[in-house]
Amino acid sequence: MLVSDAKAHAATKLLSDPRAASFAEASEVEAARCTFEAAVHPVLQQPVPSAFRICSFVPVTTIAAIGISSSGSAAGTLFWHWFYQSHSAAVRYCNYADTSRDLDPRQMTAAYAVSTASACAIGLGALHSRLPRRLTLAAPHLALCFAGGLSTPMLERGVPLLDESGVAIPGVSSTAAARATVERAALLQAVLVPACALLVPTAVIRAVLAPHLWRTAPQLLPLAASATVLGSVGGLTPLATAAVPAYVSLAVADLEPEARERVAAEATAAAASAASS
Repeated sequence: MLVSDAKAHAATKLLSDPRAASFAEASEVEAARCTFEAAVHPVLQQPVPSAFRICSFVPVTTIAAIGISSSGSAAGTLFWHWFYQSHSAAVRYCNYADTSRDLDPRQMTAAYAVSTASACAIGLGALHSRLPRRLTLAAPHLALCFAGGLSTPMLERGVPLLDESGVAIPGVSSTAAARATVERAALLQAVLVPACALLVPTAVIRAVLAPHLWRTAPQLLPLAASATVLGSVGGLTPLATAAVPAYVSLAVADLEPEARERVAAEATAAAASAASS
């Protein structure tokens, strides 16, 4: 987040000029590559705004999680849910790099509106409900789960296909997108990420930290709670993400007819190329 646009432009210029890169030190090229991957859009080759880079996830989510879990007013609940959903939508928009399909602004706006409204509604409902205390503690987590579960399928209209060798097949598949939404995207956005941000740290704070520190050192409770949220977001979220496969496997017979035809055409072309060589 601290990389300036000027430094990002310099890294892009170095990596795009083979002659300049050949004269630069290996450490300089590696630093430029790290800067490029962290701060530059891979398709547009322009710096992503600092607040909406992928690296902003940990600090922003930590702040939002603390706000959501500690807010006791309607205004605070609305603000923090709006803040979290707005930042998530902005990060997705600013880092969208799927060249096989354009991002539909209307669809993304609809997904943002639905996720924000549902999260705020569930958060407010739990705030003013008469649910048991254990359920109300999980309400922020459930709000984010529901919002993620609604918005993710709305943005999956088709995903690129790869064969067993990792070679891209032209076009996209809506059937594969549906499978990927269930097995990967929805699992991450609707279950694992909200659990790492809210459910786990809230449970630790309520069950472990609060009973102990409230009696011995109450002044340390806010600091300990913040550190717990930060550790959960920054430590557990990458582990949860790594545990979910990056790709989903699908038999050719399970694809829609158009996708099966493209796969067959690519296989025929590959066989002909191999035979001629």
